[in-house]
Amino acid sequence: MNHPFDDFLTQRWHDQKRDRRLFRYGLLLIGLVVIMTFSAFATTMTHWRSVFQNQQAVSAKWDDAQQRVQGFLKSEQKLRKKLEEAKAISALLDVVPKSLLLSELTSVLPEDAFINSIHVDTRTRTDEEGVSVSFDRVQIAGEATDDPTVSMFVERLMKSSCFENVSLQYSQQKQGGAARGFAITMEVHTEVVGTLAGIQQ
Repeated sequence: MNHPFDDFLTQRWHDQKRDRRLFRYGLLLIGLVVIMTFSAFATTMTHWRSVFQNQQAVSAKWDDAQQRVQGFLKSEQKLRKKLEEAKAISALLDVVPKSLLLSELTSVLPEDAFINSIHVDTRTRTDEEGVSVSFDRVQIAGEATDDPTVSMFVERLMKSSCFENVSLQYSQQKQGGAARGFAITMEVHTEVVGTLAGIQQ
């Protein structure tokens, strides 16, 4: 139902009123579109900023990991070098006692006997307290002119301060001659060998 006073207003006024109302609705709609567009843009920028920050964090972690790997490789190379140096030193340390043992063996060897081979190996055994103890076992093989010469060699080894538990394994005549082949085993006094090594140095 129209207002009674509307009849006194012209049609132009009604058209202008309708146009102003449409203009306000249009402005409101544009404002809503602008706000929604800005909100979407802000959300997108926030997301991209987060992605960029995450990318930077990942890049930093990747650089740190690469540095750690390089450090690990350098440490591994140093460790290998140290192990090789330790092996070389160990080999040198192993030569000194054997040379001392050879010197001691030749010093007590009778003139009518000679050594064909020397074998040294490290073994372990349990002492009275149940502790595992390492010791060097020496086995030599050689030849002598007769049994008295072999017996003399065994007696000298027993009297040596470098050896203990000296045992004659066999003494038998060589085929086609008067010489006798023999084999002797003994254990090494590690304390005496260490003393001899210190004296030699």
